[in-house]
Amino acid sequence: KLKSKFKDKVIKAAIIDDDIIYLQIIENLLQNIGFEVYNFKRAAEINSFLDQNIIDIILTDIQIFDYSGIDLSKDIKALNNENNQRPIIAISGDTYYNQKNIKALGFDDILIKPINKEELYQKLYNLL
Repeated sequence: KLKSKFKDKVIKAAIIDDDIIYLQIIENLLQNIGFEVYNFKRAAEINSFLDQNIIDIILTDIQIFDYSGIDLSKDIKALNNENNQRPIIAISGDTYYNQKNIKALGFDDILIKPINKEELYQKLYNLL
């Protein structure tokens, strides 16, 4: 469904996770459906990138090595470009988070690790 929905458009996705295994898994899943993927391990890297480049969707771990994904979401919403309106999917291994409290934290949706491919694709379909 995702491939057919965006067959005439390249979707640009930015991923930030300090766990290189999850970073690679998500990158591969997105590239498999034709997304152009930019991945980052540090908040400073993605902040600089988003200040200069427009993307379509952002996926961020809630607990990044050097920063909070919650603070990163606030930084993104404060940008002076179109990225401040882009959907943000939180990624977490903590089942404490749910749909209700994740929206209050500035995210549009959440994926709980381990990542389920079909769940990821459905959330992307709904948000884009």
